[in-house]
Amino acid sequence: LLLMLPFASRDGQSIGFIPALFTASSATCVTGLVVVDTYTHWTLFGQLVIITLIQIGGLGFVTIGVLFAMALNRNIDLKQRTLIRESVNSIQLGGVVKLVRKIFMGTIMFELAGAVILSIFFVPRLGLLRGIYYGVFHSISAFCNAGFDTLGSVSLQQYVHDPLMCFTIMGLIVLGGIGFAVWFDIRDKIKPLVKRQISFEKFKHSLSLHTKIVISVSLTLILVPGLLILLLEFANPHTLGDFNIFEKTMTAMFESIALRTAGFTTINYGGLRPATDLLMM
Repeated sequence: LLLMLPFASRDGQSIGFIPALFTASSATCVTGLVVVDTYTHWTLFGQLVIITLIQIGGLGFVTIGVLFAMALNRNIDLKQRTLIRESVNSIQLGGVVKLVRKIFMGTIMFELAGAVILSIFFVPRLGLLRGIYYGVFHSISAFCNAGFDTLGSVSLQQYVHDPLMCFTIMGLIVLGGIGFAVWFDIRDKIKPLVKRQISFEKFKHSLSLHTKIVISVSLTLILVPGLLILLLEFANPHTLGDFNIFEKTMTAMFESIALRTAGFTTINYGGLRPATDLLMM
């Protein structure tokens, strides 16, 4: 309904119910599919509606509800705590409300860090306010694995050669994708390693089975397809053919990471070889 309002569209005309519903669904479910270009069609109001839906979808409805309840100082009963535990995949019922607070703070911390780095990239190109806005928007979109951008129809293709942009987006996608349970497990176990009280081997053994599986599978699903994309597209003049070896590797890994539901791209998929299309699917 908000996206249907005339001042949500740059042309001052309502986009209509179905396109607005599609966009809202894609944003809330952090899918990244669009029927109109996010930058050229939506006004600032429309873009703020979209990024708010992305944040709600990324955190989850239950988490948002708990945060509102906490802000209003409402008691959360046993039935609600059980729902929260199922929502955040917690093993224990005790401490789930505190866990939700940690999830929220961790999300804000990662998104803020990403926004600062991306703002450093955007501000010299777009000016102070617009650069900061772009930094915040793309940090939230990347961390929530949504894939929405305000850069026009070419996504991140114009920044394919820029390591700061590419590695920041890649990092946010991975951090958002591995989940809070892995963040907290690593955070709790890494202090003795940093202080050199334990070896790296002991640190690895101390991690939970869930963390080990997530990290090992994630690395496999990033590195193996990334290397295959690099090999398949290495000499393709429509994609990686004209890049140096560093840019080829970085771009291949970016696409591999983005394929994990993130939706961003730094190359034109229309120029991919059929084998790469099949691999990506």
